[in-house]
Amino acid sequence: MIALRADGGRPAGLGHVRRCLALADALSSWADCCLLLHGDGGVRASVEDGGVRCLPVASDVESTLLAARTIGADVLVVDSYTISPRDLGAARTNLRLLVAVDDSGRFPLPAHVVVNSAPGLESPEPRDETCYLLGPRFALLARQFAESRIRPFRDGVGRVLLVLGGSTPAALVGRLARATRRALPDAELDIVVGPLGDDSAAVTTALVGLSGFRLHRAPESIRGLMLEADVAVTAGGVTLLEVAAAGTPAVGVCVAKPGNRSDKLAIPAAPT
Repeated sequence: MIALRADGGRPAGLGHVRRCLALADALSSWADCCLLLHGDGGVRASVEDGGVRCLPVASDVESTLLAARTIGADVLVVDSYTISPRDLGAARTNLRLLVAVDDSGRFPLPAHVVVNSAPGLESPEPRDETCYLLGPRFALLARQFAESRIRPFRDGVGRVLLVLGGSTPAALVGRLARATRRALPDAELDIVVGPLGDDSAAVTTALVGLSGFRLHRAPESIRGLMLEADVAVTAGGVTLLEVAAAGTPAVGVCVAKPGNRSDKLAIPAAPT
């Protein structure tokens, strides 16, 4: 049994959960996985609907370790901003294998394995007993994004995808949609609102007066929209990596204040 500890819900978004679910799917042929979820907002029901066992935990590491012991897991994957490096050090001594999915790039980290998909990182020197899996080739993405696709690139931009993650406020979507329309007045616009975003009424109000767009509320998959788009407007994190995997050029938007969410490293939006 492998336990995967993630934050998920309106404050945290869905990136941590999506990475853990991608890993659970990759491991499904030989290991049972259980998601230990801090937060909710309907995330737990969605995870269980997808066939993955999910248990709620508090933010502290003790709650996570207790849940892992309860389900008989001695392997723990942590994808969370609420569990500190000190917490990781305490957890490592109680587990056969501890994996930390990291966004900060501040090494060393006291885990057996550290995964960070940002480019340009190097393992700390002198090397300790930790295995560092660094760079975009270690990005934890859903299986569908492993499919290669050769896509044509047109001279102009006919379709734009606006997607900002699982819990983006409607007002921000409205501002960016209008900015995109001013920059590309003739382009078709696909706007994706995540399952944890503001309600439909708020989104509709934010988009009043905007023409030439299609609104997609919590679609099951957005890879098809990425492949259709000539360019994407997106925030950082998992969605930006998915856009890159789809080969879609992108414009990155900062949606968190500097210093928030562990100062996440910038990731290039499209492969070279």
